[in-house]
Order: sequence, then structure tokens, then C-alpha cells
Amino acid sequence: MFSLYVFHLTPIQTKNPYPTKELDFYSILWSVLFVKLLIYFLAFITY
Repeated sequence: MFSLYVFHLTPIQTKNPYPTKELDFYSILWSVLFVKLLIYFLAFITY
């Protein structure tokens, strides 16, 4: 799951087609989505 997260972040960072504000927004958005998925995954394992 972490490799998928990195895979989505790296093309945006390497090519950098967006302005910096949009880039920050997208990286924050991906971080939030990744944390939510991780929490749901851990909750699914424990319960």
C-alpha cells in the first residue's frame, strides 16, 4: 500500500506540471487519503 502511495506522489514531484500551491495541495490530499486508508486497514485487521 505504501508503494502505491509513493507511486502516485513521484510522477507529480518529478515532472512538476503544477504550480507549487497545487503541488502542496495534492501531496497533502494524498497524505490524508493514505492515513485514512491505513486507519481503515488497521481497524479491519483488529476487529
